[in-house]
Amino acid sequence: MNNKVISAPSKVLALLPLVAMLGFLVIGYGVFGLPIESLLLASAIVAAGVAWKMGYSWDDIQKAIIDRLAQTLPAVFILILVGGLIGSWMVGGTIPMLVYYGLKIISLNTWC
Repeated sequence: MNNKVISAPSKVLALLPLVAMLGFLVIGYGVFGLPIESLLLASAIVAAGVAWKMGYSWDDIQKAIIDRLAQTLPAVFILILVGGLIGSWMVGGTIPMLVYYGLKIISLNTWC
């Protein structure tokens, strides 16, 4: 049987991952120009440490990460497909054409 005790975090412990992420991003990216990905990974490590201190096992933390990624993956795929579509429109000249003719229509309507 699994007899682990999971406690509720205090207010300071609950705010620690957010403060750490904000601090990492402001100091690391803003001051030192470090890549954002590594700073977000460091803040995820802080959040995992807080979860571990509360009594969660590493397996529980991994399962929570996998569950959240599974929920967000369809939205990520949609964003990737839309980005590819817009990129192909830019290369093909569709978006510049729409901007050009859109500005022509706006400038014609302002003189009427």
